[in-house]
Amino acid sequence: MNRFALISQTLGLPDPDFILEQTCGRMREEDFKLISEAEILALEEKYHLLGQYLPQTLQARNDLEKDEARKTWIAAAAFCFPERSIKEVRRIPLPASDGSLAGDMAPLFVLLPQVETAAADYRAHGFSEEEIIRFMKSFEGGLGVGEKKNGQPGINKTYYAWICRYAKASLFRVGGLNFEFTDFSKETIALKNIHTGEIVMVMRNYVFNENGLPIESAGQYNPKNAFAAAFATLPDAYYGYPVRNIRCVNELTAFPKEDWKILAQAGDPMLGIHIPRGADISAEATRNAFAEALAIVKKWYPERKIHGLFCSSWLLDPVFDTMLPEGSRIRQFGSVFIRYPRKSGGDSVFSFVFPKKVPFEELPEDTSLQRALKKYYLDGKFVTMFGGFVPCDEE
Repeated sequence: MNRFALISQTLGLPDPDFILEQTCGRMREEDFKLISEAEILALEEKYHLLGQYLPQTLQARNDLEKDEARKTWIAAAAFCFPERSIKEVRRIPLPASDGSLAGDMAPLFVLLPQVETAAADYRAHGFSEEEIIRFMKSFEGGLGVGEKKNGQPGINKTYYAWICRYAKASLFRVGGLNFEFTDFSKETIALKNIHTGEIVMVMRNYVFNENGLPIESAGQYNPKNAFAAAFATLPDAYYGYPVRNIRCVNELTAFPKEDWKILAQAGDPMLGIHIPRGADISAEATRNAFAEALAIVKKWYPERKIHGLFCSSWLLDPVFDTMLPEGSRIRQFGSVFIRYPRKSGGDSVFSFVFPKKVPFEELPEDTSLQRALKKYYLDGKFVTMFGGFVPCDEE
């Protein structure tokens, strides 16, 4: 048994964690080291990525030198990071927190050694030093969220997965939005009428209730008149359950191949869209950001043949079309997309709208959005994730 297997229990890691265990088994003794204090200072001088949290980072680094278990985990995770896909590195399990500064900040030290490689990748794809510095501020932002939630800076599972995208140079920002190279979702197919240009989303792999929403989504479990959506390709036509009015309808529908073609399906390359706090999500700003992002891909990533833009967000829930006034930016944002239902736990809204996790009755009411959402949840309802698709112009 190698050294990583021996410390897994100490760190509270799943057993077995094959990726890191195999990595640990092929590392040399000199590979089990942390990024040096001098290297951290050099990164900070060049990219300003730690900002106010530089002192705590240096303190955590010195503490981790004495923590053999976490030091081993960090070294193994950092060692395999360059050779693993973005999906693989985001899924690496993090050690359980012990409440210490070093414990909360440990995931940061997996990511710091990747910064120069990511920056070189960004430069090769036309991004300026100013833009790269802006991308790297995600490190400080993630630490800040940890401080707000736990009273000290740290990187939790969500923000580790988020910063991994920058450390892999798979994410870039245009206007107020972040764009990521990703694949289209597996539960949806986009069909296009070759005569009229109409686009229809067709669902599969979900069970829907009679209201056309996934039965597994928060607040939607109702087996009465439930139906399973499936999709099939036959010689003459595509068959599936279409989305109408942002709901899946229980009508198996034929789409003749002489009239329809597949525009996007599971696995097709897409630009995924992420919405940072405070972003301008008006319809005009959103469309401008889309156009600029696609122009960047066309110029600097010619090897990537993007089928469209894809978003999964609580901001796309059609409940906002009645909850918020006409002209609100959330409603404008949703109007840009062809929307469809997705399975959702119903709690994604909280980390963005409400600063702390408290009972519904104690949620703040400082903004009109907070007041509306609090009432909605107190009424036993949920805001859930919906998908959104925007096709690329076909050449």
